[in-house]
Amino acid sequence: MFRNLLSKSLLCGTLAVFTVLTVVPQQAEAGPVRVRFTPLFGTPFDNLDWGGVVDIGDGACTAEGNVSNLAGPCANEFSFLSGTLTLTDMVSSATESIALVPSSSQVLQVTRTGLLPSEFDGASSTPFAPVQGTIDAAKYGGEGAWFSLVLLGGTDVQLYWFDKNPGSYFQFPSLYAACGKPGDNAVNGLRCGTSSNTAIAIFQPVPEPSTYALLAAGLVAVGFVARRRARRS
Repeated sequence: MFRNLLSKSLLCGTLAVFTVLTVVPQQAEAGPVRVRFTPLFGTPFDNLDWGGVVDIGDGACTAEGNVSNLAGPCANEFSFLSGTLTLTDMVSSATESIALVPSSSQVLQVTRTGLLPSEFDGASSTPFAPVQGTIDAAKYGGEGAWFSLVLLGGTDVQLYWFDKNPGSYFQFPSLYAACGKPGDNAVNGLRCGTSSNTAIAIFQPVPEPSTYALLAAGLVAVGFVARRRARRS
């Protein structure tokens, strides 16, 4: 009798946990947003697949619409929390994940219809500091090219490439504007360009640590119930 009651209690608790996991994120207040993107590169890296995630924190901003991070009620509220660029060689299936430097790029503006993370409709930014790829599909002239991400506004994400490290000079609009077309361009002694395919960003809430804790608790409860039932049978 006690075992049955305990099993039912644990099962109910597990269902409650998963209810929280599915319902609470929809009711959450403003919070960090995760930007996902997974396009193909195109010329001159025809066998390169790129993607990744970038997390944006919104500070204490409570405004909606096209919200500037440079002026107005949300000035200096938005920031990059983390970012990862993933490069994949579509021929060999070799993959590498490269950490982006959050402080090297600035959020310029976000667009949202409400305050929930799922109501983000777009973001624009300055470029991230270029990082070097090492897999074969990311090489240019036998050397690993350097790549930088830029959020173009709306849901567009662009990947820039350089045949060598452009350094901090790339942070100036004059250089990345001059390199901002697909193909192979020569600018200030650099070979550079952008991905032929612009990524379409998907905006999602960033999972909270408490969410992972609830999920773990639910899995433990399910395992415990299953084990008790196995022993009884």
